[in-house]
Amino acid sequence: MFLNDIIRFAKAQGADFLASSFGATQPLLSFWLTAGFKLGRIGFSKDKASGEQSALVIKSLSKNSVRVLASINAEFYRCFDYLLVDEYKNLMPSLVALIQQYCPQSSLTVLSKLDYANVKAFAHGYRQYSNCVFSLHLWLKQQLCSQRLNDEMLCVLISRIMQKHSINDICSTYHFTGKKALEQFLKASVMSNLK
Repeated sequence: MFLNDIIRFAKAQGADFLASSFGATQPLLSFWLTAGFKLGRIGFSKDKASGEQSALVIKSLSKNSVRVLASINAEFYRCFDYLLVDEYKNLMPSLVALIQQYCPQSSLTVLSKLDYANVKAFAHGYRQYSNCVFSLHLWLKQQLCSQRLNDEMLCVLISRIMQKHSINDICSTYHFTGKKALEQFLKASVMSNLK
């Protein structure tokens, strides 16, 4: 594979890192992440050439660079949640899912008993969405890292819970008849993925 030749050449030259920057589409980003590269950055605006937000991926090539790359990657994920409701609000949900899939376990918040209770209570219709949304957010991140959700549920859950799109926008985009239909879908999606 050509990429392996490049990695061998870079190591022979004494490089600490190998990096690539490109328009962040799901297939392209998946290729680089599968090849062992880690996310360092997603751009905030769309690139004029590709029409996509740019991604920077990095691979550590030396023992000295492993810790530095882990720090860069952890900082990216530390900020990612916050940026999803602003700069990254229009990222495709499938791209958000792919990015979240590669989140280091150390960057995930462990769900408390109260979080689990909130998620279950929402799924069973005992608590309102707004009372449980933070717990749902933490739960969804865990689900995405373990790849437990199917594509049909994915986009709606990410759009509503992580990117905080409005009910009207989601109903329009995903063809729900209204708030009640959307909420029923969210509850059923969560319920079908509870352990």
